[in-house]
Amino acid sequence: MKLVIPNEAQLRRPEPRLFANEVQLQRFVEDRVLPSSGFEVVSSSEQPGKRLGRIDTTAVSADGIPVIVEYKHDEVDGGAMSQLEKYRHWLLDHRELFEESAKSQLQGASVKWEELHSVAVGYRFRLDHPPISYEEAAVTLLHYGYGEDNNVWIREVERGLIGGGPHPKVSKDDSLDKHLAKTTPAARLAFEDLRYRLKGIGLDERIHGKNRVRYWSSMLAVELTFTDVAIQCFFVGDGVEDPEGRTRATSKGSWNWTCGVAGQADVDYAFRVIRDAIGRSSDV
Repeated sequence: MKLVIPNEAQLRRPEPRLFANEVQLQRFVEDRVLPSSGFEVVSSSEQPGKRLGRIDTTAVSADGIPVIVEYKHDEVDGGAMSQLEKYRHWLLDHRELFEESAKSQLQGASVKWEELHSVAVGYRFRLDHPPISYEEAAVTLLHYGYGEDNNVWIREVERGLIGGGPHPKVSKDDSLDKHLAKTTPAARLAFEDLRYRLKGIGLDERIHGKNRVRYWSSMLAVELTFTDVAIQCFFVGDGVEDPEGRTRATSKGSWNWTCGVAGQADVDYAFRVIRDAIGRSSDV
């Protein structure tokens, strides 16, 4: 199978920057590369409710060719190839799950399981001694990198030693995309609104590698975590005014209160409760 790789102009992004993690790379390939190659995403480990097994991405072409994609933010090695082999066997053993998930993309076409293909995407490759299955299975290697302006290029390569040093280190702030990928589009929009308001009252934002964003004044005041349906807010305060009963006491860590934000309709309420609560706290 020959993938049609978009050129650098087609891959150009409005705000080019390095991928901070594997999640950003995966979302980029799913959104930009696979559609340009004639494939629609069937399952994704980064979309709630759309995962198949432990596979990063599965996709299918209009004529029924299935593909498995494995991403490595940095190096693709023999271990990654072994992962692809395991995923290939798993998918062949669970064909009915894929076929059910791919109904809308296939529009009546049959899956061509005899043409099942695997793709490994990485910043560098060390495959001088690939596993035997690599020789036997249909595998495409996609090497990605950056131009001088940080825009992405992607090229199909042969096996071997490709690339020099590891992927450049990226600020932890960019790990926010990984957190946001865990929740819904509505919750992501709500988070952007809520964070803008929290910073607007003088709180200092600190983004962690783990699943949380924290806001500080003279001490830790607010923590936002990300679930598959909402943003969960934890905050301090000696009391809350909560006429709607949507905020509850919590014993998690040093927090006093918690409430959820599922969409922008919840932001006004959550912000008011949080602002008033931390304003009453003698520690903030």
